[in-house]
Amino acid sequence: MIKIITDILIKDLDNTAGVWKFRPIVPASGTYKSESSAGVSGRLAKITLDCKVTHVIPEMKRNVSLQVIFDDGTKAIIGTNDLPATLDIKESDIIQISCKWSAPDMI
Repeated sequence: MIKIITDILIKDLDNTAGVWKFRPIVPASGTYKSESSAGVSGRLAKITLDCKVTHVIPEMKRNVSLQVIFDDGTKAIIGTNDLPATLDIKESDIIQISCKWSAPDMI
């Protein structure tokens, strides 16, 4: 099943008063990949996110949690208070953000 990313919300986990901030993406620029594998300590979920945005906000350079919203209305969460996510940011005329995050799989 193909899931199309429509929006991303970002929350600054370094700020205890952090709130979810809407981050529009360049249409059809997002890819989301989720894998689950068995490891020595149990199952591990690996999530990879890539997309393009039009500008950077300060929260993007901190420890974050992301809500990835898909076109079918479902969402995925990347990053928690215990295991925050960090974004790789490449800036040019369009800003490419990417994130690789792993956590215990809670299937």
